[in-house]
Amino acid sequence: MLEFELPNIVPYNTQPWAWDFSIIAQPKNGDSKTFIVLSPLSIINRHIKTLSSLGIKPSIITTAAMFYTSLLSSGETLPKSVPVGCFCFDDNSIDFFVIENRQVTLLRGIRLKEEPCKNTTLMEEEILRSVSILKENEFADYPDKFFAIRINNSTANPAKILEKALNSPVEEIESAALYNEHPPIIDNLLTVSPDKFSAPTHGKAYINLLPKNIKEKHRRNSKRRQMALHALKVCFVLFLAFLSLKTSIWRKNRMLERCEQRLADISPMAEKLQFLQQQLSIIENQLQGNISTLDIISELYRVLPKDITVHYLTIEQNKKLVIRAQAKLLSQAFDCIGPLEQSYCLANVRQSYANQRQIENSVLIDFEIAADLQKTPH
Repeated sequence: MLEFELPNIVPYNTQPWAWDFSIIAQPKNGDSKTFIVLSPLSIINRHIKTLSSLGIKPSIITTAAMFYTSLLSSGETLPKSVPVGCFCFDDNSIDFFVIENRQVTLLRGIRLKEEPCKNTTLMEEEILRSVSILKENEFADYPDKFFAIRINNSTANPAKILEKALNSPVEEIESAALYNEHPPIIDNLLTVSPDKFSAPTHGKAYINLLPKNIKEKHRRNSKRRQMALHALKVCFVLFLAFLSLKTSIWRKNRMLERCEQRLADISPMAEKLQFLQQQLSIIENQLQGNISTLDIISELYRVLPKDITVHYLTIEQNKKLVIRAQAKLLSQAFDCIGPLEQSYCLANVRQSYANQRQIENSVLIDFEIAADLQKTPH
């Protein structure tokens, strides 16, 4: 809304203006108190061109320079002709300017990341840098005297800091004494401060008089930097995740290799253990049945006729005995059933099959007999 109302606010509409605003108060009735600063765009562009010639590309242009040029007193506080250097201290900034013949010949603004009372070393370094810039570039004559100006009741002692940095006497004056002819503007200067703008309820940290196109360029560059930073963070997180996954896979592969090597080492032993387990299982079955394999073989040779030859014997898990034998006559194959039924360890003796086969000039009878093992001998 302010941009549309700007033609009704500016005193002259004959030239473009650089402007910015900040909400300095929000009463409970819902109204807002807005502080608007305007400057002819030609003046702003002239300062930007001067800074560009020095290799400086400003991102912020504040209102300090206007205050310094408009609030100079016509009294006898400062010398009239000789150059003087003034260091204006705020809670988080220092402004150095040189005044000669009632004109500001050099202005340098410094913003501090920490309050001056917490770290005076940085302040001393910036003070010496300001004086060095004045000497090297010859913007103005070197000051005959230095003043320390305190604003907003800064907790730091500017005079002592300047004397320590410059190694020369420094006079301290109050801002009201320097600008005693303009008390209404002094009130605005003390009320509208960067600290007030940086409060969370206002949303704007300072007033910036940069042209709109340069502001937009800085804003786009800032967004690009933020997006690049976010992309870098995402890439870093993905890299860590990939590295963690790769490390986990490597550890699992190492563990699998060790397990495979261990299995290969114990495989021969496992085969031996399996064979022993089978042998133990057979022995266990024999012990549970109270009849050993040797007892069965001995009983078979005791009851079977001499002409019958046993060549196969197996004991299944269901206590079933299977016998395969050979005889010279078919009648002999059937005659052996009776003796087997009379055995103390066999029951339900039955013949499965009987086959006759010719071998050269003789005949052999192959037959199979199945029987059930008794649990206890008679």
